[in-house]
Amino acid sequence: MPLREEFTVKAIKVSYNDREFYLSAISVKKLFSMTAVVRAEENNEDGYQRNLATGRVKKSLSILTTEISFLGR
Repeated sequence: MPLREEFTVKAIKVSYNDREFYLSAISVKKLFSMTAVVRAEENNEDGYQRNLATGRVKKSLSILTTEISFLGR
């Protein structure tokens, strides 16, 4: 899906474990205004997004919290 509009954000270049990535932030309102989620459909050849499950959310939060703690934050 193409972006509805282009925009620029400031980002910080981060090097960690021989990897480089960029860290930035945008508001939830901005993120939601430019994204869409296609839910699961039978016989969808383009793939699908699974419905939200509380267990997966809790697991993801646990992983992110552990990683942030590891980084000393």
